[in-house]
Amino acid sequence: MKTALINTRVLLLAATACTLGFAQPAAAADKNNTNTDGQPVCVDKVADFTYLVRVSNPAQKASQLWLERVDTGARLYSSSDKAPSFGRKLNVKNLEDGQYAIVVQTGKSTRRYTLELATQRKQRVASLHENAVAAR
Repeated sequence: MKTALINTRVLLLAATACTLGFAQPAAAADKNNTNTDGQPVCVDKVADFTYLVRVSNPAQKASQLWLERVDTGARLYSSSDKAPSFGRKLNVKNLEDGQYAIVVQTGKSTRRYTLELATQRKQRVASLHENAVAAR
């Protein structure tokens, strides 16, 4: 019984040591090959009709974020930043039904997300879709 317990502890210790030993070089390799672009834009739904737009901008290029109505092109919200990373929270609850676009432009790269707001049988629904990346 003691032998089995000791063997289990030794195996567990060896497995932990191997895992840590193999994980550290991989992390170091990733650090050396870091892609400065990473995932430049992330849009997350944080509550009903509230979205968090996060932008990674390691080159600190001029970045613009705006919300526009697709059918008219009217900009309803606009913000700019040069920080290495920044975020904005957008609350779209009070907007009329229709298609909207969340657009983030960093340097020559533009990312566009389509947001569709619709009221269905006394229930309001929002759906977010990422569009193809457009480069200028």
